[in-house]
Formats: sequence, C-alpha cells, structure tokens
Amino acid sequence: MRVVPFDPHLEEGAEIALDRLRRETREALTELAAVVAAGFPGDPRRCKPSFT
Repeated sequence: MRVVPFDPHLEEGAEIALDRLRRETREALTELAAVVAAGFPGDPRRCKPSFT
C-alpha cells in the first residue's frame, strides 16, 4: 500500500498538471509508479537461457 498525500490540485478533479502538484505528492506518485513498474514482466529477449 502506498499513501498519496492530499493535494489541492488533485481535488480539482481536472486534468493533472504535474508541475502544479506539491513536491510530496509528486514524490509519492513517483514511488507508486516504481512499485507498479516493478511488477511488469521482464523482456524475454533480454533473458539468457540457463543450460545445466
């Protein structure tokens, strides 16, 4: 679970302009994006087969 702090710009309910978010909110959203991306499958072309 990740906590995104209250931000008046998000409360507007309009299109999000990243430069209008508070620093703490941008950092929390960046951390959230990293957690989500970490769950993406790897590129199979980059995997080297292991022969044993």
